[in-house]
Amino acid sequence: MQKKIENIQKFLNQSNFKEALILVNKLLKKDKKNPFLFNIKGVILFQDGQTNNAIEAYSSAIKFAPDFFDAFNNLGMAYQKKKYYDKAIVFLKKAISLKEDYIEARHNLAIVYDNMDEPYEAIEELKLLLQYNPKHSTSLRLLGDIYNRVNNIQEALRFHEQSLKSELSHKNLYKLGMDYFYLGNKDKAMDCLRVTLPYHMESFYALATYSDYEFSKLDLDFLAKTFMEDKDANQRAVAGFSLAKILKKKKEYEKSFEVLVKANELRSMVIGPFDQESFLKNIKKIEECYLSLKELKLDFMLSDLKPIFILGSPRSGTTIIEQIISNHPDIYGAGEVNKLHRLMDDMILNKNISKDTLEKLRQSYYSFIKKMTTKKYFIDKTPFNSFYLGLIKRIFPESITINTHRDFKSVAFSMYENNFDALNYTFRQEDIIFYLKNYKKNIEFWGNQKFANHMVIDLEKFIKDKDIEMKKFFSLLNLDFKKEYLNHTKNEHPVYTASAGQVRSKNVPQFSFTVKNYGKIIDQFNSLISEI
Repeated sequence: MQKKIENIQKFLNQSNFKEALILVNKLLKKDKKNPFLFNIKGVILFQDGQTNNAIEAYSSAIKFAPDFFDAFNNLGMAYQKKKYYDKAIVFLKKAISLKEDYIEARHNLAIVYDNMDEPYEAIEELKLLLQYNPKHSTSLRLLGDIYNRVNNIQEALRFHEQSLKSELSHKNLYKLGMDYFYLGNKDKAMDCLRVTLPYHMESFYALATYSDYEFSKLDLDFLAKTFMEDKDANQRAVAGFSLAKILKKKKEYEKSFEVLVKANELRSMVIGPFDQESFLKNIKKIEECYLSLKELKLDFMLSDLKPIFILGSPRSGTTIIEQIISNHPDIYGAGEVNKLHRLMDDMILNKNISKDTLEKLRQSYYSFIKKMTTKKYFIDKTPFNSFYLGLIKRIFPESITINTHRDFKSVAFSMYENNFDALNYTFRQEDIIFYLKNYKKNIEFWGNQKFANHMVIDLEKFIKDKDIEMKKFFSLLNLDFKKEYLNHTKNEHPVYTASAGQVRSKNVPQFSFTVKNYGKIIDQFNSLISEI
């Protein structure tokens, strides 16, 4: 039997799932209650993408061996794959109860919490894990990543440094380098990332995006070869986005755009299509939810914590507005906080809209923010919150909201030239147009509601004369305005977005510069945008 198990493992290593499954099924015909074989079958099915069948196999393993902690862990990760997070937690916790020092299950449980936008639960689980293995590099790295997501750059640095000490790897050097970019320390960032070249594609992209790093001919040749020949479509895409940025800096705009088009095609293939129909349905559901709440009497006890929501499409200037406003000592810039739209989506999906539900949502969100800051005012600049503006105004009547507006040609092209992993509408020109067209309709819908304590800031006008708009804003908060707040480079708060390079610059960002330089090369793209 041992020889056959080795053969199964050999087929697995070759991704030959069909032969591996044939072998394990033959063994199960002779030994129909063997939990070890059912667990192996589950692993084969899971790696082959047959998650439902894998769940069935893991469940059989547990049935015949109720203390089989590996099967519980595997079952938990199968449910995590299907995004059945509550079930995943149950089975992962069961695995841990059977084996308290089960590092893999604790790490997997932290991943589930992170996917649920429950970062503090993930942090707690990872710290428990590190009590058993203080040098577990993968968990140290994940802990640093999660601290970045809750805007705690110092803790992120600490754990990424520990991860690098535990394992000297390109990935760990890259994570530490990105921390330094977020802090605006380009020299230290480049020191970390240059060591990973030419074999780490994400380092190419970071250096090309956030710095003026001079790549060697060897580096550029490797980058071009990867873009043209690598078997991994994602590696080719990242190489393409990097190469496009480098060519743009060399003012080779035609070549840059040619590479950019191919990079976006590759990335779209990897990440999957943007579902325009579902996107539109979600917007309509949100608007309908608001209309159902519009006449509902809500007498919330106003919070001492004052939210400031900066809304707008990606690349519309939300980051620079946040950097200026959070220069005030009483205002905390929380960055992009995914928690709110997760709570909103759950409420709308479950169609459970009542005063009690809304109060619970308020408390959940405020409780989350209070773990990040003790300041009275905080900024949430998550772009997708724009679609929830009416709900935000109903559920958080004490909020101040700002909607940033920027020329759509600049917005659209800026989306297209950046590699936004989580935004699958940014990789095809027609999807960008569709997104912006419906974004515009949604903003017009909210504009007709005439909300109080709401500002619209036109970015191009704002850059020319910041004083007037910022004085208006601070008067809404009853806070003193000082001209020194307008210096966005003085803010040492970390910047986690693609705007990090721009807002750290001492020069005023030229937001339409890129579009003008490409000229007729992007005429077709621009003509589509003009129809919005």
